[in-house]
Amino acid sequence: MNPDYRNAFERIYRGKRVLVTGHTGFKGVWLSLMLQELGAEVFGIALPADTEPNLFSIAPLKIHSNFVDIRNFKEISRSVENANPEIAFHLAAQPLVIRSYKDPIATYETNVMGTVHLFEALKTQKLVRAIVCITTDKVYRQSQGRRHYREDDLLGGKDPYSGSKVCVEYICEQFRHLFMEKNVLLSVARAGNVLGGGDWSANRILPDLIRSFINGRVVKIRHPEAIRPWQHVLDCIHGYLIIGAHLLQNKSDVAKAWNFGPDRDRLITVREVVDRVRNHFDGLKIEISSSAYPENQFLALDSSMARNELHWHPHYTSEEAIEESILWYKNYYQSGRANCFEALEKFWSKSPHYNSMEANS
Repeated sequence: MNPDYRNAFERIYRGKRVLVTGHTGFKGVWLSLMLQELGAEVFGIALPADTEPNLFSIAPLKIHSNFVDIRNFKEISRSVENANPEIAFHLAAQPLVIRSYKDPIATYETNVMGTVHLFEALKTQKLVRAIVCITTDKVYRQSQGRRHYREDDLLGGKDPYSGSKVCVEYICEQFRHLFMEKNVLLSVARAGNVLGGGDWSANRILPDLIRSFINGRVVKIRHPEAIRPWQHVLDCIHGYLIIGAHLLQNKSDVAKAWNFGPDRDRLITVREVVDRVRNHFDGLKIEISSSAYPENQFLALDSSMARNELHWHPHYTSEEAIEESILWYKNYYQSGRANCFEALEKFWSKSPHYNSMEANS
């Protein structure tokens, strides 16, 4: 490990007032934990966690937490004013594709108007200098054939969730120019199919498999040959932190959209994820079922821009991300404790000797 690598992040984030929307969600908790460990003062805005168990209630978080519905502009404005952030990470969303089909109105209200509410509230803040808005790998217009999507590809979503996130992308584009007039920089991060310990959301492959095994139920698998850009949650968050660090250093060329995904040389199918879980949980019962909703069979990201310009790279391969996630769940169900600090330490121990933060400062 290069100890200076983590220290470079600490020098940037220590003592900073950081707002995280969606801090009770899977990625939001891990981001808040990492910021907490880097010495930031973290303020969270979100609805209460909606699963049981949930990572928010078992993780060792020590942050300012405020339960607010992002669809309520007055409450969001009050919470943002109290946080008075220097940088905001916007993760709050209705993030599930199938739920978006069942409740498209709430999906658009949360993802689209929630983003507008947050940006309008941030406009009036004196300290804010940087905003990182998290969208998804599903914002790209589906093309024929197997190709990795690049940041300049056309956007377009066929389901309500994807469509709402495309709207968020255009909102970011409009607000980016407005914020730049106030010397505030705004970036977008696109990633998806994130794996890691502590996700208990419905209709996500790894939580569904683990939950079905624990409860002794059959899990129904859709599209076993579908390919997704599986990556570890900490690799994804590492990308968000790099963006934020550059924005705080007033690097305007970073104020654009970025892809974060696994290396291109290994494409993992849903079936392979299932097989790896079966290696750890003997007796897992699987049933192949049809889907009532259309889903892309191939989805992959080209993250070369982040690798070349931000010097970001995944610490874990897709296979390692799956294994690390499975081991986290096994430890939790065997010991009853969340292995969060250990996961963070292991992640930093894999940090590169090349110090990307120092090289770009």
